[in-house]
Amino acid sequence: MFKKCLLLIFFVSLSSYSQVQTVFFVEDVDTIEVITVNFCVNDEAKISEVNIIPEKSTYRNEIEIKKLINYLKGIQYYPDSKLRNNCYDSTFDFVNKKYENAKLGVSDYSKCRNFRTGNYLYDDFRFSDTKIKRG
Repeated sequence: MFKKCLLLIFFVSLSSYSQVQTVFFVEDVDTIEVITVNFCVNDEAKISEVNIIPEKSTYRNEIEIKKLINYLKGIQYYPDSKLRNNCYDSTFDFVNKKYENAKLGVSDYSKCRNFRTGNYLYDDFRFSDTKIKRG
């Protein structure tokens, strides 16, 4: 139940990130695995180079990683984009397909009340120093 509540909050927070797809649904993970890449945008506003950052990645499926790299290399930003001629890090989430259309049932709402108060930590390296205090 705890994982369902956290996943629901997680997906809501990702819904307005950017024009680049950052969540991919796959069958070979239990819940969520991540890949962090460093990508470079050239003068034509196209992603020209993509490098995986292994120490910030947990997903290991080489086939899906290659698909991600090809997807990124096909991205063209607006010609006047301020992203041109620079490199950036970005993290992509690989989520189990069973969560793609998952919804928390009304009967389970009461189970989430336990998380209204308390101290919590994210189980994600991107937010390892973040503490959540609800009270």
